[in-house]
Amino acid sequence: GFKHLYPYPTQEELTHFYTHFYDNNLQKYNMDEKYEIVINNFKVRKRVLDIGCGDGQFLKIFKEHGWEVMGIEPATQANQFADALGINIINDTFENINNETLGKFGVINLQFVLEHVIDPISVCKRVFDILEPGGICCIEVPNDFNIFQEIIHKYLGKEMWWIALPDHINYFSFESLERMLKTIGFEIAYKMATFPMEVFVLFGDDYIGKNDIGSQVHQKRLNFEKALIESGNIQLKNELYTRLAEMGLGRTAIIFARKPV
Repeated sequence: GFKHLYPYPTQEELTHFYTHFYDNNLQKYNMDEKYEIVINNFKVRKRVLDIGCGDGQFLKIFKEHGWEVMGIEPATQANQFADALGINIINDTFENINNETLGKFGVINLQFVLEHVIDPISVCKRVFDILEPGGICCIEVPNDFNIFQEIIHKYLGKEMWWIALPDHINYFSFESLERMLKTIGFEIAYKMATFPMEVFVLFGDDYIGKNDIGSQVHQKRLNFEKALIESGNIQLKNELYTRLAEMGLGRTAIIFARKPV
């Protein structure tokens, strides 16, 4: 039920794009929070794989806590950063690596990956195969074609700015991502959203195509979360983002899916 481009690019085109042109898109968010969710809620083997590991910061957190870590990253610059951290990484795409090379894992992270691959169903099936029984897959994707985006598009007449060519091939919602994972055999263990950035446009801060305003509203989002965390209201923050997920809202959709025992 997810949306996707048609026709698809070829795997060769994608490999060339991510190897040569995607090196400055390295930053990830919610890394510490995801680690806390894993260790506080799931008993799994302490071996983690990060597919599309970027500069290795997510894996660095797990490594510092005694986990065996492995990353996969086609972008050469990111690969060098992760290597400098002493992270075991493979400079390739997940599709080009066989299961025997990887082995089994207790946790697999796919943060901003499924929107980029030609066949996300096959990727998730392989992830299911290399997870230990009871293992957890954490998936984060842009929550696209959500109701706030539709309001901005239809009511305010803005273009569908969330369609990102050429690299965003697939477009998920909470509903379609959850449906796909359940069809493969996963159980949905936990889901949460991130701040619904689109509300800033509804407030009147139109950041679409405007990097300076985009930076300002991003800082406002960080200020909001920092205030909740530093005032001792982390639980309130988590509850808010969990409720948003239940409503299908939030800029990104995050789902922790479990492989049945």
